[in-house]
Amino acid sequence: MTLFIPRSRRDREAEGATIGIPRGLNPLLCPIRATEAWLEWGAVFRRLNRGGALEDRLLPQGVWWILRRRAEMARLTVGECERLSAQGLRAGFITEAYRKAAPDEQVMHHTRQKRLTSAQAYRLRARIHRSTAIKSSRSPS
Repeated sequence: MTLFIPRSRRDREAEGATIGIPRGLNPLLCPIRATEAWLEWGAVFRRLNRGGALEDRLLPQGVWWILRRRAEMARLTVGECERLSAQGLRAGFITEAYRKAAPDEQVMHHTRQKRLTSAQAYRLRARIHRSTAIKSSRSPS
């Protein structure tokens, strides 16, 4: 599946970006199949009312609200030094991609990063988490 993102905060020239999303190996977890099924009902990002019924398009602050609600439902505690945000999800994706040894070019293309220095900070974080001595005494994460 190809996604075109017409604009973003860092796209000063408003060129937009095209990213690719591959099919999942497991049909039950395939992002493309899930998107195709969802599109049969309308817009991709839609609100749910308190009763669970679908409404119009999701509002800009909707992602933050969903994250907060899901964290509460999962009984996750976010420390004072941490932030629950869409940017945090992005940072987590980048760090995990580097933990799985994804090349810079792939990560930067997928996340629309233009400078290698931006990506390198995440790569360093992933390397620190991967090589810590305490990890060997704990269960795999």
